[in-house]
Amino acid sequence: LVRVEFQGRRKPNRAEVFLEKVRQRYANEPGLSREGFSCRVEPEWGDFPAMRHVPGGSPLWKRMRRTRVKLQVAKAGAPLTEIKMPKKPRLDVQQTAEANRLVTAVRRMVDGFYMTWLPFGIEGPSAPGNAKLKKAGNKWVIEYRQGDITDWMSFDKERRMLHFTELMPDGAAVEESPQFSAGPGGLLYTGTDFVIHQDGRNTHCSYQVQYQKVGGYQMPKVVSVRVSQGHAVRFRFRDCKAGKD
Repeated sequence: LVRVEFQGRRKPNRAEVFLEKVRQRYANEPGLSREGFSCRVEPEWGDFPAMRHVPGGSPLWKRMRRTRVKLQVAKAGAPLTEIKMPKKPRLDVQQTAEANRLVTAVRRMVDGFYMTWLPFGIEGPSAPGNAKLKKAGNKWVIEYRQGDITDWMSFDKERRMLHFTELMPDGAAVEESPQFSAGPGGLLYTGTDFVIHQDGRNTHCSYQVQYQKVGGYQMPKVVSVRVSQGHAVRFRFRDCKAGKD
């Protein structure tokens, strides 16, 4: 039985072998993907431009302070950002629309952070079996396709990741430049700068993350999100738990 399984196993290609060596350099937390985790997320509502000139005692402020946000990732599953907004105090039409816009922005920012933290900080860079590895000057480049989407990853000669680029079939593209800091466990993901090219516009965004130790894992403590030239919006991660909640 063992011999049959070994013979039927596909031999890793050059890109997969390269990435396996890359991941050995990083302080990844693959156990979080296998076990799942949850965190209560507290947005700093005052960081949002829409809230800066809203009186502190207004119904909108009271509603947002009572809003609860939770990031939950099931065992080997997709993320779920759960947002519960209270029904009181009552809001007028304009305040209700603003509250809904804030909740939508929070969901996008938290989901967006997780989708960058997953490949760079939790699991480490990976690619499907059709990936190709090539040398380009003093850099290594991995290219692969997923349906109509084309992805590229580039690394320096020390196997440190430099850029990740994704090209959509409609011409839109995302370019990411992840950052890492050296530590005893390897290169720790600390954030990313990225540019979204779409419909002739370029939107610049960034995530920066500070960590806390939870159950032996490095998990987010504070995440700062910046869109274009706006002020950073901070999210505090509390009551984080690894495993089933």
